[in-house]
Amino acid sequence: MSSSSALIASSTSGPGPFGFALRRPRLSIDIDHPVHLALTTNIFGLQSKIVFMVANHPDGAVMPHFEVRIHEEELDGEVEPKLILALTDALVRVYGERARPMAVVELFGIPRHRWGIGGAPAAVNAPIVSLNLREAALSLPGISNASTQLITSITDAMVEVFGESVRRHVTVYVVGVPAGRSGVGGEVDPPPAN
Repeated sequence: MSSSSALIASSTSGPGPFGFALRRPRLSIDIDHPVHLALTTNIFGLQSKIVFMVANHPDGAVMPHFEVRIHEEELDGEVEPKLILALTDALVRVYGERARPMAVVELFGIPRHRWGIGGAPAAVNAPIVSLNLREAALSLPGISNASTQLITSITDAMVEVFGESVRRHVTVYVVGVPAGRSGVGGEVDPPPAN
């Protein structure tokens, strides 16, 4: 497919929700800019609409991956979903909704007695957040000072969950991964240009 917007639709037969044979649409799309793709189905008079956000950048996806190191004692079963949502929202504030489905958040709890600051076990909540993403995502058109925006937005997200007292203790690393220096399934991601 060319890099211009294109949509190919075909259909395949298959059993429906009640065992009847239905036609299932199969879509393939190749785009340069984010787009909303809406799929509307009508089965037995019941209409359903699903909206997908599809994004593709010339240098590959943003590939955002958060790693958060935090005191184990701060993770109580209620904080985790709040952190995951707040960090994903922080990314969306910079890159827009197209980044939401790509965001990965990992939380690593470290017991307080295994965390030291200044030569002594840490008494304060001092989360460390690393955001690994493709280097090209730091210089996308229309997003100025991406690193600064990300650091501010991520810090604000941690404050949203833990309160203002944590702000001066939050450390944020924005790590740009150059093209060809990451891989999935043993293959370089993104593949090298021809």
